[in-house]
Amino acid sequence: MSFGWCLDHFSHTVRSYVKLKLSIRVNFYFVLDKTYKHVTYDKVKEALRQGKSANQYLNDKPTSIYVATTFLGKYLKQNCGIKILARDFDRTNQRIKKSHMDYAQLNMLLHDFKYRLEQEIKDRLLKRQMIRLDEIKELMYSVVTGTNKNSRQITFFSAQDEFIGERKKVNKYRTIMKFEGTKKLLKDFVKEYPVSFDGINKDFERKLRAFSIESKKYLNNTISKNFKVLKTFLNWCYEKEYISNLEYTKFDTREDELEVIHLTITELKSLEELHLDNKRLREVLDVFLFQLYTGQRFGDVRNMKY
Repeated sequence: MSFGWCLDHFSHTVRSYVKLKLSIRVNFYFVLDKTYKHVTYDKVKEALRQGKSANQYLNDKPTSIYVATTFLGKYLKQNCGIKILARDFDRTNQRIKKSHMDYAQLNMLLHDFKYRLEQEIKDRLLKRQMIRLDEIKELMYSVVTGTNKNSRQITFFSAQDEFIGERKKVNKYRTIMKFEGTKKLLKDFVKEYPVSFDGINKDFERKLRAFSIESKKYLNNTISKNFKVLKTFLNWCYEKEYISNLEYTKFDTREDELEVIHLTITELKSLEELHLDNKRLREVLDVFLFQLYTGQRFGDVRNMKY
């Protein structure tokens, strides 16, 4: 066996190895869970073949977006945690249309999923020749659900402590008390229902709303304010990459319009002229009248120094 033959054989092996690695492609794309409503796909294809629009068959209810791939003849897909109407998805360009109110934010998220998946596959193939099917499946799950190194190192409530700690440096005391109040609500809630980043979805919203009404006896506006605070916290978590699921952006935070009750001039005059024998009640009335004329809250009046 000559040295020349060994060198040729080695060169051939290297070229084959490089060619094999270059030939491996894992392409990711996005699909809807249920694009069409109760019709067969053959009926949709027939309409398209005849040059007709298939819009009439589109699913009119929100449906999930999945990231998918086909590898070694196996079809894999992972729920992205996003639901939209079928008419808002551009299948050809793989984007959410501008008709969706959050299209820019959601498109950025989808782009991030795809980019991170492709880069991870590329990096792994550079290190070794092959990649296993179960690796791709696990990778899709970890990238999309946010179970990365950040999410594994921090829990829902430890993140909340970190969030409040940061806000204490920039927000006023009254705002911090709102954050603490919502945290206390969730601490009570977790005694009956588990709370984690993975479980932040519409079912979580429904259960927390029911808990607020039935156990806490909160009115709608108080519940809505707590959900607003929660969304502020979860936005912060998203920026920190502690969470990738955007289901929380759909939580309902609408408040009821309240009737503003005010005193008439006649009623105000009656209070001014009211005679009270009880010293404590006279002082309470004086403070109340002072609040009416200055627009101060009771807490502000109580903290006044003179």
